[in-house]
Amino acid sequence: MLSGIAATDRNGNFLSSAIERNGSMNMNTTERTSAANAISAERIGGQLMALSEKNNREIMGGFKESAVTNERNFWETRLFNSTQNQGLERKIGEYYVQSEKNFGKIENDLSRVENSIGRLIDNHHNSAMMEMLKIHSSLDKSIANSELNITKQNADNYANIQIEAAKNKMALENKIICLIKLKRHIQKIVLL
Repeated sequence: MLSGIAATDRNGNFLSSAIERNGSMNMNTTERTSAANAISAERIGGQLMALSEKNNREIMGGFKESAVTNERNFWETRLFNSTQNQGLERKIGEYYVQSEKNFGKIENDLSRVENSIGRLIDNHHNSAMMEMLKIHSSLDKSIANSELNITKQNADNYANIQIEAAKNKMALENKIICLIKLKRHIQKIVLL
């Protein structure tokens, strides 16, 4: 009868060790999964940051090129105006009498040229600013979407880990209950 109790204790100890071992293995698996998810989230964050920095560099490069082009256009327009004004001055000198008669007309023409150049510069500036705002808005939207996706993925990963942990805990509790019932049953048999 004592050998039966000893056998029951051995079996109970063996089952208890097996449950502890399974619990430890489940905890290790859960920790590895959590670490892998954290590493993935950090890697994705780093990639998004690199893409964001690359986009910013490209945008700034475009702005610099636009500024150089605007400056070159300004000086070319100024040279053009200077050349045009020199030609007009020469004609005024040659045709002084006729210029006196047409002075109002020439002044009006110069005003129209200046207005036209001013409109061209304003239009070019406005279109460059609109492009810059579109690019900035698109970049902000892309960053916000990326952050939202990372946050959602982190939440999903955390929920999955919690579900797995709850499943493991419930399985362990069920096994312990079964062992307790088995031990009681064996004790009843031994006592009989």
